[in-house]
Amino acid sequence: MKILILGGYGVFGGRLVQLLAGQGLDLIVAGRDLQRARAFCATHPGT
Repeated sequence: MKILILGGYGVFGGRLVQLLAGQGLDLIVAGRDLQRARAFCATHPGT
């Protein structure tokens, strides 16, 4: 299942990603700052 998390690299979204990352889901992290999103995804496998 694919899940889109808007603002996924922020405080709330980041915690949500951490909770869902181990569930075998395909997480898509999006937001206004592409560089922050890429940096976040580089440190969080499964995103």
